[in-house]
Amino acid sequence: CKPTFGAKSSVWWFHFFSRAVKWLFTQRGLPGVPTELPEGVADQCVYVDDALVICGVVVDADGNEIDYGPLARQRLIEIYAAAGIKINLKKLDLEGKPEAVKEFLGVTVDSIRREARLGEDRVEQGMKLLNEWKGRNVVPRKDLERLVGWLNWAAMCCAPARIFLRRLYNELARGRGRWIKLGRGAQADLAWWRRFWRRANGLAFFSDSEWRAADDCALYTDASTSTGYGAVFGDEYFAGTWPVDVSDMDINVLEMLVFLLVAWVWGPKLAHRRTVVHADNTSAVAALNMRTSKDPALMVV
Repeated sequence: CKPTFGAKSSVWWFHFFSRAVKWLFTQRGLPGVPTELPEGVADQCVYVDDALVICGVVVDADGNEIDYGPLARQRLIEIYAAAGIKINLKKLDLEGKPEAVKEFLGVTVDSIRREARLGEDRVEQGMKLLNEWKGRNVVPRKDLERLVGWLNWAAMCCAPARIFLRRLYNELARGRGRWIKLGRGAQADLAWWRRFWRRANGLAFFSDSEWRAADDCALYTDASTSTGYGAVFGDEYFAGTWPVDVSDMDINVLEMLVFLLVAWVWGPKLAHRRTVVHADNTSAVAALNMRTSKDPALMVV
């Protein structure tokens, strides 16, 4: 059985074949596939009928660098041939060269700078779209759905930016008609996107593969309504008392404010790290892990 172009089931079939090829790519001893790769040196990222091969450069015992990119490409061609799947070799020669900087699904993946970023044309297109939304309070549902879809795709280049889609999703969930009124929270999220659209492009994509406990890097935080707040990171620290208008806030918000101060003070030192921070406030923990909260004040922080 093979997919018919334009049929309703064709996307499912394309996805089925591509996932099968991805699995075969990591297996060993396949009949009709003579090219072998060391275990864990290469993998595939697949989206329907588009595939990106990720391959590492390995340093052997003598200190020589071995680039497995060409071998990974040859192995993929052999798998397609053995499975009877046709590929466009001319297009592959143009787009399928092993490179450290590669564009995939409109996103430039840069293994040298350790980031994924939008191209300049996409940045300009997105900035124009965001500026067109400035000052709009009542919008058609379809327009908001398109905008959220665009921003969700762009967030691949800055994963934390998805936090600033939460209130836009809330507006879509609350609205039932063809028109939706954007509240203050949604307007604030759009303002964030306009402000950081260029600056956040390509941030924090390649993170450490392992999670580290905060104790290992000596990161500790705490807050209270009476004595104030404080945080320690290695041999550095900060502490203080809350201003009067802040100390009356809920303790959940105060705990989150300390995390905000940590990111502001030590953000560059924590970049690309995966750090497990223990906090004694369940609401703050849930909001951080889920990147959303029903409490408007927590969402602001």
